[in-house]
Amino acid sequence: METAYSLNKIESKTSRRSVAAGEKKPISDEERAKRLAAVEHANASMNLEGYKLSAEEEDRQRRFINGELTLEEFIGQ
Repeated sequence: METAYSLNKIESKTSRRSVAAGEKKPISDEERAKRLAAVEHANASMNLEGYKLSAEEEDRQRRFINGELTLEEFIGQ
């Protein structure tokens, strides 16, 4: 199933790493879970429409889920 594969791929690429000095403040586990759920929901919808994410888009999603991008940065790119 394409949707399950895509969601598992994002989860496996997403890690809880500490944020180095000069980067954004780490997000809570609760915020990370909310972001992951939102991205999974969006991906499921796009998969139903036949849209395939590029490697760059998957990387942006990973960075948003991990707190490296704010919502504004994520949507604006």
